[in-house]
Amino acid sequence: MPKATAYSFKHKSATATVQIYFDGTCGVYNVQSEKRKKGHGTGLMKKIVKWADKHDRTVLITADAFGPKSFKKNKDLADFYKRFGFLDAKNPPIYLKRFPR
Repeated sequence: MPKATAYSFKHKSATATVQIYFDGTCGVYNVQSEKRKKGHGTGLMKKIVKWADKHDRTVLITADAFGPKSFKKNKDLADFYKRFGFLDAKNPPIYLKRFPR
């Protein structure tokens, strides 16, 4: 079986891994930022969607926060991802999909 391909993205303190699946879609994993509300995550997502559009990739992402008030955090994350063209895939916790433009 061929190996899957992964790419790392970084913008200031925000980092993420994008895994290319065998069907050509890609998933975003390990999205982390040491600083919140500083634009780091926004810059990171702009890089990821620009790359995905350039390579004609559909992106899958899960808004899945941890800790206290995680349901509200999931909704906040989903709203954040929707700003970049992700659509609600109607599955819990909150799965989103973005098609290339």
